[in-house]
Amino acid sequence: MKNKLHTILIFIYFAIGLFIFLKLSITGWQYYTLPQEERVFHPKHSYLKPSGLIGHGLGIVGSLMMIIGVSSYMIRKRWKKLHRLGYLKHWLEFHIFMCSVGPILVLFHTAFKFGGIISIGFWSMVIVVLSGVIGRVIYIQLPKTLQGENLSKNEIENMISELLQKLSPSVKDQIAKILMQEDDVSIKNYEYYSDLSTVESIKLIFKENAKRKEKIKFLKLFIEKEKVPNRSKKEFIKISKQIVSLKTKEHLYNAFDSLLRHWHILHLPFAITMFIIMFIHIIVTVLFGAKWIF
Repeated sequence: MKNKLHTILIFIYFAIGLFIFLKLSITGWQYYTLPQEERVFHPKHSYLKPSGLIGHGLGIVGSLMMIIGVSSYMIRKRWKKLHRLGYLKHWLEFHIFMCSVGPILVLFHTAFKFGGIISIGFWSMVIVVLSGVIGRVIYIQLPKTLQGENLSKNEIENMISELLQKLSPSVKDQIAKILMQEDDVSIKNYEYYSDLSTVESIKLIFKENAKRKEKIKFLKLFIEKEKVPNRSKKEFIKISKQIVSLKTKEHLYNAFDSLLRHWHILHLPFAITMFIIMFIHIIVTVLFGAKWIF
C-alpha cells in the first residue's frame, strides 16, 4: 500500500471512530446524563436502554467488531498461509480500529450503567483498550520491515551502512565516531538489557532517547557548518537523524522486547477475561429470551 493511500486509510479509521463517538454522544446526551430512575420517562428510553432497539444493536455490533478485530489479526499473524495477504502492520491497524470502535459501541450499549459481573467485563475491556494503546507505542519502537516484521540486528546494521554511503566523508566520519561509542556500550550491556524489569526498561528508554536528541542536535550543528549546498545539508541532517534513531532502537532492542513481553502479561489475561464475560453475558441474554430484530 502506497504511503498516500495508507495515510488516507488511517484518516478514514480515525474519522469513522470520531464520528461514531460524537454522533452517539450528541444523540443520547439528554438521556445518558439523566439519573437512572428518571430515564424510564425519557422518550428515547425504549431505543437507548441496553435492551432497546439501538442500545441492543450497539452491543451486538460492538461485540462483533472486537471478535473480528482480535481473531483476524491473530489468524493473519500465526497462520503462515496468510502471510502474503497484506502487510502485518496494516492488519494491526485494522485490529486497533475494530478494537477501539467496538468498545465505544459497547460503552453506549451499557447506557453507562455498570453492575454485577458485567462491570468486571467492562473494566477489563477498558484496561485492554488502554494497555493496547501502550502496546502500540512499544511495538512501533522496534525497527520493522515494510511488511511489519521485526528487523534483526544484522538487518538494522545493513540499513545503517546503506544510509552512511549517502553522506559526505566528513559527516560519515563524525557519525562513525558516535556509532563506535554506541557499539561499545551496547556490547557491554547487551545481556543486562535482556533482563530489565518494566520500570528499569522505561527509565532506560527515556534516558537513551534523551541522548538521541543530544546526538541529533550535535550532528545538525556540525552539518550546518559543512561547506555543502543547503539542499545537501537538509538531506544529510535527515539521513543522520535516521541513522541515530536506528542505532538507538538497536541499542534498546532487548529493552523494548522485554517490555513487550511484560506488556503481554497485562494485556492478554484481561482480554481473555473480557471475552469470557462477554460470552457468558450473551448466552444468559439469549437464554432469557432477549431478542433484537431477529
